[in-house]
Amino acid sequence: MSTFFAEDNNETTKELYQKRLIYVGFVDRDNPDHVINFHTGEKLMYGRIDEFHVPMIINTPSVYGGIKSFDAKFCQQQNFYGAAFVVDAFHGMMQQYSKDSYNGKVSAGDEFLTELRIHKAFVNPVNLYNEQIRSYTAALKQLFAQPQTKILTFEDFITQLMATLGRTAHRSAFTQAAFTKSRHCPINCSGFAIEIADLDAANDLEKMQKFVESPNWEYFVNICNQYGFMIDQFVPWRIVADIDSEGMRPYALAYGLGNRTKIINMMYKSVHEDNFANLPNLLLGMYNAVKRPSVKFDECNGRTLSTIQHPQDYTPESLSAQYSNMYFLRLYCKIRFLEEETQFKEFEQKILIDDCQDLARIHGNDRALDYFERIMNKPFDNVGSMSYIKKQVLAQMAEAAPRGTTVSSTDDISGY
Repeated sequence: MSTFFAEDNNETTKELYQKRLIYVGFVDRDNPDHVINFHTGEKLMYGRIDEFHVPMIINTPSVYGGIKSFDAKFCQQQNFYGAAFVVDAFHGMMQQYSKDSYNGKVSAGDEFLTELRIHKAFVNPVNLYNEQIRSYTAALKQLFAQPQTKILTFEDFITQLMATLGRTAHRSAFTQAAFTKSRHCPINCSGFAIEIADLDAANDLEKMQKFVESPNWEYFVNICNQYGFMIDQFVPWRIVADIDSEGMRPYALAYGLGNRTKIINMMYKSVHEDNFANLPNLLLGMYNAVKRPSVKFDECNGRTLSTIQHPQDYTPESLSAQYSNMYFLRLYCKIRFLEEETQFKEFEQKILIDDCQDLARIHGNDRALDYFERIMNKPFDNVGSMSYIKKQVLAQMAEAAPRGTTVSSTDDISGY
């Protein structure tokens, strides 16, 4: 066991704290502004929430580049992908890296920093979320298999689901909005992150030996800064595009994306848009997975009669005919309140849901959900009254069209 650096997480809390302080001291000894702690503060959700703290996802495909593959010569064993301008910036950095290596500025024989090879990059958040839903469905199927649980109709299923979510939603995300903010959706889902090693992030000793104490570390830190990449303080083999940096700007400009606002508004969309549109089908799939025949017992003339009750079948069309858009909108909002452990009182939740439904009738689901999610995700360190928050959000929405649309500023929602 190392005296100064942690090699795993199996030490006491005090020992880990003290050793991590030593590690941070070494990494920050030259005070590089772009070596960043992504595990706290404003960088915690970097690349996964927009300027209003609403969870977002990269548009694929997109006229602004979307996801693009890295040159295979920079990849370890398989193809990797990233946001198009980030891929271009990395390629530009690699060209300079090669020149500097040829000119003797990069020391030979370094396992990871002599020649950079990508071990991990973009991870599709939709695939991760779908895996979460499959696991959740399997758990519900097991839970609802108890004899006392009868699910014969879609309404039976929703009743049981909401009772379960009331106990679990705050720690196990159900919607993609909550999933995007969870630890199960890493920064790699943004398309901004590139990893040039596959090591244990808990092993500070290995980080020191293979990165921070490398003869190429200073060069690596400097060239990342030059090309607009931040370095993860606790995962030094992970570099992340700084979309506010001068080094990254020319690569973003090549796609018509000159600043952070344009990158977020043009390349990304709110995750709730597609997630809500698919909610009826998602819930129908879950219902079909957990429904099962039930036996009903009746007494008749001293005899016990049993009858097999078969659950009702639905098609997507029959479900939408029986349950309206407003039903699913209200249901979505209730689930989100459970997930966020909201500070809103019950009567405030009802008002907000009613507002959301009214807005949907006037401007459609996307606009209504933008309004709802901006309020739900607003930081509460300086929160005012609910009416004040609503006015703030409506004013913001009146100034800009929803992401990915060209609605004019005269599209009035402030009178709603």
